[in-house]
Amino acid sequence: MKNDRIGAGKGKTDSLCGVILCGGQSHRYGSDKALILIDGEPLIRRAHRVLATVVDDIVIAVGPLGRTYEVNALQIPDKRMDAGPLAGIEAAFEATTAERLFVLAVDLPLVEMRDLKEIVNQFHYPLTYARDTQTGRDQPLCSIWHRSLQSPLSTYLNEGNRSVMGFISSHSNSKVDVGDGRLINVNFKSDLPTSRGD
Repeated sequence: MKNDRIGAGKGKTDSLCGVILCGGQSHRYGSDKALILIDGEPLIRRAHRVLATVVDDIVIAVGPLGRTYEVNALQIPDKRMDAGPLAGIEAAFEATTAERLFVLAVDLPLVEMRDLKEIVNQFHYPLTYARDTQTGRDQPLCSIWHRSLQSPLSTYLNEGNRSVMGFISSHSNSKVDVGDGRLINVNFKSDLPTSRGD
């Protein structure tokens, strides 16, 4: 697949491109989490639908194996093997020209449009991520990254580092309290919600 760079929000001085992270191997779950059905809708399509309400364009980071999904968005493979979510973010920076990336893990089935809008509204340069108001847990894969982090991120990965929070904690960042229990990610089948939010 030809990966021409997306000029998200052409004409804008602070464009925002959405990045759906789908590159995990889903070993604990047992199958591709992007294809989990919640109320008949695959998580990949739900993430795309919710994220599209707050961004100019969307890319899907499909991991090093280059999976493909039936979603109308540029799908980009990682350029590193076994480098985790940060490799997907790195690939998205390279595939787009947007000033900021809104990163969203595909396995957050209950996150809502209002949560994403709050993060956009409270963004502080260069990085803002979500913290669930009910659980108090950080969710670094529901976050906005400024392009100034692109080069430091590549350097961090080149040094063999893989920790998302390790990278975030080494840079100026802010948290936004959202979610009220909705920022729970799915790792096992027992984590699946009985219903979803919209």
